[in-house]
Amino acid sequence: IMSLLHKVPFGPGINAHIIQHLKQIVEFLNPMDRYCTIMFDEMALEPGLHYDKHKDCVFGLEDYGHFRQPSFADHVLTFMIRGIKRKFKQPICFYFVKGTIKTLELKKCIEEVVLGVLSTGLNVVATVSDQGATNVAAINIFMKE
Repeated sequence: IMSLLHKVPFGPGINAHIIQHLKQIVEFLNPMDRYCTIMFDEMALEPGLHYDKHKDCVFGLEDYGHFRQPSFADHVLTFMIRGIKRKFKQPICFYFVKGTIKTLELKKCIEEVVLGVLSTGLNVVATVSDQGATNVAAINIFMKE
């Protein structure tokens, strides 16, 4: 199983393979089963570096998928979708961040995830998160736009 898992490309940012797989599944879903929410949360990590010899990559730095920063990540921000009528959960992406993510970066991440999920044919009706100050500030920016 481990050798099989090493062949699956998982890394920070939206996972294109998951999005592609969802597109294939969603096209056969009843329209009512396509409604979902996007959940996101941040969790503290122990800072450190890890070298993955299979991918020839160092993990542990701040990484948003499309760009990396040369600072140690000590948090991970994870996004997951959950069906409303049809019961399903699927992680969509994660980002390694230093400290609590900044409001504007979180806004960009939310936009990227929502657009990615919408591209599958799913209908996003809400985002779900805790009442963290950064989360509230990012949602307030969306509400003002």
